[in-house]
Amino acid sequence: MNKNFNLSFGLFLLILLLCLQCTKSLKMIILQETTYNFDFYTQYSQFYLSSDGPNSIDNLYGQPLTKEQYKLRLRVFENLVVIITESYGQIRGHLSILNIKPANNLEGYDHVVEGSITVKNEKLEILDCPNVSQEVMLPIPNGTYRVRVSGSNYNTVEGDQGDDHYKIEIWPAPFENIVVLKQYKNE
Repeated sequence: MNKNFNLSFGLFLLILLLCLQCTKSLKMIILQETTYNFDFYTQYSQFYLSSDGPNSIDNLYGQPLTKEQYKLRLRVFENLVVIITESYGQIRGHLSILNIKPANNLEGYDHVVEGSITVKNEKLEILDCPNVSQEVMLPIPNGTYRVRVSGSNYNTVEGDQGDDHYKIEIWPAPFENIVVLKQYKNE
């Protein structure tokens, strides 16, 4: 019995040491869950989510929007997400910072797509196009985040104007490729 106890206790200590070593390399980000509303004018049916302010727009020079990117309604660079909108002008919506991945609630949305962004300056900004004016600035810890964009009311857009609405959700996650969760049927 004494040998079994010593062996069990030894295994317990070994597992405990391994767990302690693993937790040293883990970086846990706890965010204050917050929602920001936005309502601004943009052009060229797009706006930006940037962790590097107007400087991140340099990524776009010489890289025109492709038909595939338009269909995805998202372009992703390391520190920049380009959100493709249905209307050309007034853009409304809200952005929520979350601690965990939200449920896949696709009901009521025309298009839902996810991409990733890396934050290095402890902030994210919503910028209009083409002036790259800051519309919203939110503090957020450095790290890699997943970005889900859910668009609705696309059928209200006539010409350049409409009542399309955008819900943006951001949570800590590894950098991954773009994934369309729901494709707009009019594409």
